[in-house]
Amino acid sequence: MTPTRSARAAAPDAAAPLRPVVVAGWCVTVLGVAHTVIGLILTAAHVPGWFTGTLWGVGGSLASPAPTLGAFWLTVGSFGVPLATLGLVIRWMGLRGIVPPAVVAWTLAVWCTVAGAMFPSPFPLLWIPAVLLIVQARRAARAGDGPMRAEAAL
Repeated sequence: MTPTRSARAAAPDAAAPLRPVVVAGWCVTVLGVAHTVIGLILTAAHVPGWFTGTLWGVGGSLASPAPTLGAFWLTVGSFGVPLATLGLVIRWMGLRGIVPPAVVAWTLAVWCTVAGAMFPSPFPLLWIPAVLLIVQARRAARAGDGPMRAEAAL
C-alpha cells in the first residue's frame, strides 16, 4: 500500500517542501505559459498556416522573418515552453525539499537583466524567482544539510 501524503510528511526522513522554491517554480512556469499563450492569441491568424506547410516555404530572413515564421518563433518555438518546463522542474524540486543549484538562479537573473535592458518587457519579473532561489541556495549552503552541497551555492 502506498503511504498517504500526510504519512510521508510525518515520516522523519521525509524532506519538507521548500515554499520559496515552490513559489519560484510557479513564477517561472506562469511566465513561460503566459508568454506562449499571449503570443498565440496575438498571432492566431498565422497558426493555421503552420499545419499546411507554409513554415517550410516562407521567404524572409532571420533578421526579418515572414509573419508566419515570426509567429512560430514568438510562440511554440520560443523560450516560453522550455521556461515553463524549467519552472515545473524547480517546483518539483521544492516539493521534495531540494534546493536547485544557484547557477540556475544566477542564469535567470543575468538573462532577465540583459534581455530586460535591451527591450522593455516583462523580463524583469524573472528577478522574483531568481532572488527566491538565490536566497534558498545560500541558506542551504550555510546550513550544510539536505541534498544541496555547499559547492552548488556559488
